Amino acid sequence: MFWGKSRELDPDLPAYPLVRHLLDAAAMALHLWDVYLSANQRRSIAAGLGLYVTVTPRASVTVLVRPGAS
Repeated sequence: MFWGKSRELDPDLPAYPLVRHLLDAAAMALHLWDVYLSANQRRSIAAGLGLYVTVTPRASVTVLVRPGAS
């Protein structure tokens, strides 16, 4: 099932496109990951997903990488 945000307040406006919803959700998740979670919380979440955390300091971006992946 795919869905996106709807604009129920004004039925004349089209539904919010799925791709924009996905971009919004990804941007917010990355922001929460980078700003609000501690390093220990990020490691715990990654471990729960069977992943490990690699931090790229120059870009200040956190990436989840599968063990053994290049």
